[in-house]
Amino acid sequence: MRSTLKPNSLSRLLIKTTIVVAIMVVGCLAVSVEYVGSINDGLFAPTSLTVGDGQLAVLEPYAHQLKVYSADGLMRHEVNLTGDASGLQQIGEDRYLFCDRERKQIIEIDLTFDTQRDFLPGTGTFTDPVDICVTANRILVLDAGSNDVVIFDRAGTLQKRFDIVDDNSQTIRSATSLACDELHGMVYVLDQISSTIHVYNLTGQHKNSFGSYGAADAQITRGGKIICGQDQLIFVSDRYQSRIAVFSSDGEFVVNIDLTNNANYNLAIPTGLAIDRTGLLYVASTESAMIHIFHVQKQAGSAGSYYVSQVYPQPFDTVAVTATKLIAEVESTGDLGVATGVDFELYLDGDLNHAVEFAVNRPVTPHSDDNTRAVVSEWLIGETLAGETMYQWRVRPRTEENIGDWSAFRAFYTASLPHTFHLEQNYPNPFNPETLIGFSLPSTTHVDLIIHNLMGQQVRSLKSETYPAGHHQVVWDGATDAGVKAASGVYFYRLTAGKLSQTRKMVLLK
Repeated sequence: MRSTLKPNSLSRLLIKTTIVVAIMVVGCLAVSVEYVGSINDGLFAPTSLTVGDGQLAVLEPYAHQLKVYSADGLMRHEVNLTGDASGLQQIGEDRYLFCDRERKQIIEIDLTFDTQRDFLPGTGTFTDPVDICVTANRILVLDAGSNDVVIFDRAGTLQKRFDIVDDNSQTIRSATSLACDELHGMVYVLDQISSTIHVYNLTGQHKNSFGSYGAADAQITRGGKIICGQDQLIFVSDRYQSRIAVFSSDGEFVVNIDLTNNANYNLAIPTGLAIDRTGLLYVASTESAMIHIFHVQKQAGSAGSYYVSQVYPQPFDTVAVTATKLIAEVESTGDLGVATGVDFELYLDGDLNHAVEFAVNRPVTPHSDDNTRAVVSEWLIGETLAGETMYQWRVRPRTEENIGDWSAFRAFYTASLPHTFHLEQNYPNPFNPETLIGFSLPSTTHVDLIIHNLMGQQVRSLKSETYPAGHHQVVWDGATDAGVKAASGVYFYRLTAGKLSQTRKMVLLK
């Protein structure tokens, strides 16, 4: 089947529509894996993948083609290639890099100008470039012929070249793939013969290694591609076992994504891998000529005992610049008590080393569905955020004795100041027990926000006050003016600002 869900709608539907195939707890790490869908539109033996800017690019070396798909799974570009293509990375909007092993070059494809060129002329000859990794500040090339990693800045200036060696300082002569966690300064190189992943810092110092040959957990029979996820997870495709091995950044085995027994899809010979910021993992299946999509989410906890979900905003939502609220849920496992607090941190995208805002030990309230194990925590950010900006946020649980691990980063956008009056659809809808109602004002205005039932009777006067220009959010907790919980059913909420008014419908479920 072809995936027809766009990234925002997809991430919002995951909890309700996907099949949970694995929830694995190891040490302090819990990871959920969910199958989302597949793309099979005109593919021929895909190998390498890269995802970004709402597009998925697929390298087909046997067909000598690059294919680029939009977020809804439709092919946008089809480019003919020359040479022996290997590895694929995006370096800019509609610009891609791949290794040409025949010409021993790194080739840039520019879809806007329909050009292909040597991206690194004059930097020295590669012996056998087999893989490439592009980060925010660097370009890393794995040269299997000279057994080293070559690091350039994004402009193509040589920064560093280091030999790839094992724990005993012996040269590795069968490296096939590399990945880089730039935030933590680590480079991961896959040795295909020994099925070992070697870890180096950015200066080339060998730090440690993990993985071994075999078919058991934490073992790899025939490694293909290695990538780093945003959650400090390492993914390695195992071609002979038809699975993806997932490790933590320190080399601890987490889970195998092994779905070959499910009749809905075929993971035969998984090769290329790519993962986006929302945790969508794309897997190239060379034999079945398909791209399979999974959602992988790290759930932080204390000793692996608490699962954290970042409920709102959803990945890449657009939110107001004022009165921005972050919501998280924490669920305990086993016989442990509920979490007693939650920490929040907010970062500007592109600088995940320095939090711009934070909240420590925010209070929790029982979850409506399970008040014995699950709690909800909210943080109303006091400062006005910058407009039209991407932010990243994360959370971690607390108990009276311990502090848990940080969750993965999740991104959201802030809107610009509005030019028109607008009442947004509440979220979530249907809801229980509470929902967010957003609205936009082009100027400072007195507003009245009133909730009515189907008979037109007033149920709750939610707000009657003056608001400044901007985007605003109000929470309705499902209570009436009398302070009792409203009955299940359909309600209307009406926003009046001066001579302007707008009404929308919402559904309360119990």
